[in-house]
Amino acid sequence: MLAGAVVVGAAHPAYPHDDTITFRISLDRSGRVLALGTYENDKDPLDETVIGTLTAQASDGRTTGPWRLVPAPHVRGGFTTRQGLSEGRWRITIRSAFPELGYGVGSVTVPKAMTRPPTHDQPTKASAPSPSHSHNADDNDDMRVGQWITGAMVAMVVCALLAGRIRCHRRC
Repeated sequence: MLAGAVVVGAAHPAYPHDDTITFRISLDRSGRVLALGTYENDKDPLDETVIGTLTAQASDGRTTGPWRLVPAPHVRGGFTTRQGLSEGRWRITIRSAFPELGYGVGSVTVPKAMTRPPTHDQPTKASAPSPSHSHNADDNDDMRVGQWITGAMVAMVVCALLAGRIRCHRRC
């Protein structure tokens, strides 16, 4: 009987991490931002889809994003964006809302040699939109996703604060 209790007591339930996510930021070989996500307490790499965004500010004041995070191929716990940064020094901020709240900040320098030609997500100079139409459809989609993620993160923080307040009132 005691042996059975010891075995049952030693078993660990399969709980999700229930932990915040930390992102380390660097560049991959192609010059794109690479965010490596790990759970803060146990340092396990993310092995799930992440709902998150990347924003960037260049040393000259230019800003870009929010851009949606997508899995980086062949990198466990790695995430990138469909868009690439232009040449320069950039301060990167990563935020996630799912599977847990996450945050990461870092700086990268994109050298001219690593600057990629525009993709289908980025207009070329010849097809750049006129000043009266400054956003293409992909930019609008990314803005909507960023706004949704920001709203979801605010709602989660408010719920966490309310849950803590309810627990405090029950104890007091």
